[in-house]
Amino acid sequence: MRKFALALLALATALAITQKASADPVLTLQLTSGTSLVTITDGGANDSNLNAGQITYIGAVGTDWTTNVSTGSGYPFETGVDPLLDITSIDATASAGADPLTILLTETGLTSPDYPIGDNIGWVSNIGGTNQNSDTTVTSMAWLSAANAAFCDTVTCGTEVADTGALTGTAFSGSASGGADTGNGPYSMTLEVVIDPNGAVVQTSFDNSLSQTPEPSSLLLLGTGLLGLALLAFRRAKASPRLGFNRVA
Repeated sequence: MRKFALALLALATALAITQKASADPVLTLQLTSGTSLVTITDGGANDSNLNAGQITYIGAVGTDWTTNVSTGSGYPFETGVDPLLDITSIDATASAGADPLTILLTETGLTSPDYPIGDNIGWVSNIGGTNQNSDTTVTSMAWLSAANAAFCDTVTCGTEVADTGALTGTAFSGSASGGADTGNGPYSMTLEVVIDPNGAVVQTSFDNSLSQTPEPSSLLLLGTGLLGLALLAFRRAKASPRLGFNRVA
């Protein structure tokens, strides 16, 4: 039974190995008008987060926007799962009349050795948060680039796999999914969030993530492996003689 448990653990571990990234995640905050651009690299001068694979920026973007806490996470901070990008703890404020703020989080150098070229891998993006002003709109989009392009958010360099559309209200949430062919890698993934004040004073806070949906072939492999191990353990247990005790007269 112990061998069965060890074999089961080994199989589960092998199927859950996180895909590695050769580059650190990078966070960019910019005004849609292009008049201001702040780029934060993992461990760079503007990164106030000491965790590897996690970026935090606290400061201004242009003259109208201030981000109190803007954090982006990727590999190696996000481990134990398929490739995951996560924009968390966003708390942004803007004065009336500010241009929309675009937040981009990207990671390059991801590999998918088990996915042959032509496979349409599924991805899902989730977002949820609050707005001080119900007129503020928040839009989340996600992109995959088989060309491994950083900050790819156009069809010229990648494929859009999720678009929540414009979300409004004092409390908002959305989810979108799609598929993309990453080939055998390396490829990149990019999260894009646009906060549009619509002329009002803004205070918004949200969490946005992009992750890979379970691949059917991997789930089938896991199920088949577990079934095989269970049958093997059953046969061995059935074939082994039962242990007993002789009664002492």
